[in-house]
Amino acid sequence: MAKPKRYVVRKGKKTGIFTTWDECKAAVHGYAGAQYKSYETRAAAEQAFASSYSSQITQKTKDHRLATKDYTKIIEPLSIAVDAACSSNPGVLERQWVETIWWKKLFSSTPYPLGTTNIWEWLAIIQWMRYLVENGRKEHTIYSDSRIALGWVTKGIIKTTLPRTSKTQKLWSLIDEQLEWLVGVWLDVLAEKKILLVKWKTKERGEIPADFGRK
Repeated sequence: MAKPKRYVVRKGKKTGIFTTWDECKAAVHGYAGAQYKSYETRAAAEQAFASSYSSQITQKTKDHRLATKDYTKIIEPLSIAVDAACSSNPGVLERQWVETIWWKKLFSSTPYPLGTTNIWEWLAIIQWMRYLVENGRKEHTIYSDSRIALGWVTKGIIKTTLPRTSKTQKLWSLIDEQLEWLVGVWLDVLAEKKILLVKWKTKERGEIPADFGRK
């Protein structure tokens, strides 16, 4: 049986060390700029709570077009989470966007007949980026738990083995359209580092807010 974690909240509606995620969530949910993190033991949580918050944060950049941080302790106020689900691989697809502070579902697609999870996650990221750019909203963070999809986006590519057939023609038309936009517009936007693409740390934060909960 897994040992219970401890949750340290430095900024939130309440601060301190909490023994359950529900208590932690209640303390930070809806609080802009909340600062919190989970720890495996009470001793580690107490040590972290006694130290400065800045000492717990690491920053790094893996790609000049992908501004990355360790967001395991904070959720950006202007941010969404994206996720995709697939009945098999390839199979029937779904995707959704969820606002990360309030956990409000912004969009949930109807089932799509055939594709892969990586493709659908890639499309979910790009389509939200297009919405931001086309509506002049360039200060934003997009969370995804798919390292592959994030890599495709930042490199301006899609490396899928899904064949082009009569059954996948509609999906490939959508892919080609989004890829053309990505290469023509988005890579310049990425260079500005105002819209951040961030890998959701599932092991430290639990499932991404946009998760379909079917695991």
